[in-house]
Amino acid sequence: MFHVAVPWIGEGWPSGQWQQTVNLPTYVYEGSNPSPSTILPKAAFMTEALPDRLSVNPRSPHFNDELLKQGIGVRFNGAEKTNVEEYCVSEGWIRVAAGRTLDRKGNPMTIKLQGTVEPYIKGPDA
Repeated sequence: MFHVAVPWIGEGWPSGQWQQTVNLPTYVYEGSNPSPSTILPKAAFMTEALPDRLSVNPRSPHFNDELLKQGIGVRFNGAEKTNVEEYCVSEGWIRVAAGRTLDRKGNPMTIKLQGTVEPYIKGPDA
């Protein structure tokens, strides 16, 4: 069987979801012409001094001992997370330890979770 794409008969094409294989939730996709945002999110103010990506593993190129000594907190999808091994704000993910399991090099096994990442400085005594 062959599948032939038939163009939209009406004027122009329907919204930007033509032949899209994944249906995005409505809060993620506004349409083919999204409105500009006029209010800056809170994360824009909180992450100015923090890097886009940070890791607690000293072998990682994203490890920063000075920042980690200051005390870094991470909110993930609005919830405080205390077991974050690594995060990336621009890509929207964190890596958290998967229980107490270790890999063959002695590092904790991690799970990558997708969502909104908001790092902040807690302070050294927190």
